[in-house]
Amino acid sequence: MMNMLIKNFDFTAYKDPGILEFKDVVLGEKTLPLSMVACPGKVSSIIIDPTAGHQLVMAILGLDKVKEGYITVDGEMVTYGSGAFFRQMMCYVPHFLPQADMTVAELCSQVISKYNGKHLRLEALTETWQRLSINPSIWKEKIRNIPQSSLWLVLLSLVPMRKVPIVLIEAPVVKNETVDSFISQLAQQGREVICTTQNQPLSSFQVLNLTSKSE
Repeated sequence: MMNMLIKNFDFTAYKDPGILEFKDVVLGEKTLPLSMVACPGKVSSIIIDPTAGHQLVMAILGLDKVKEGYITVDGEMVTYGSGAFFRQMMCYVPHFLPQADMTVAELCSQVISKYNGKHLRLEALTETWQRLSINPSIWKEKIRNIPQSSLWLVLLSLVPMRKVPIVLIEAPVVKNETVDSFISQLAQQGREVICTTQNQPLSSFQVLNLTSKSE
């Protein structure tokens, strides 16, 4: 029933801003509590162990739970039940992608068509790929043959095509000035960008260190 409601829901008419908030969120004994309000137009970085960082992102997506506290979007709790709805408002760039038997073109088309039903052509990504120094020759390559750094950049390049208020970036594989600038620009377009990292956070409006002092 919930899936049918989501399928028929017109998200273009959803007027709430999609404000993501964390209240006393505890993931485990080795991480400090997280209380934060994400800001539209800003990048928020969370310094955290990679395993706990993945758990946090999954909890934001409504695919995992936290030990204590709660996560909300526009004041509504994110749970297993509500997660399917709120995921329509989010774009997720994972740290690692399973090596499925598909080409980069098939991956990109699958990601985009899932949300807007449009067929994606390489020409639509040309400018972004040039900016991120992605070689267009990988378009027809199998993703299992692509270096993780290049594949991660490909996933990042798809974010501008999703008109959603929340962007989740898990442990960036590539960190340089170009990527930093690109992500900052994503935020400047009005998105809330949440980035987990073990060290060296991107240029951010706010940086929260959840690493336990005992480590």
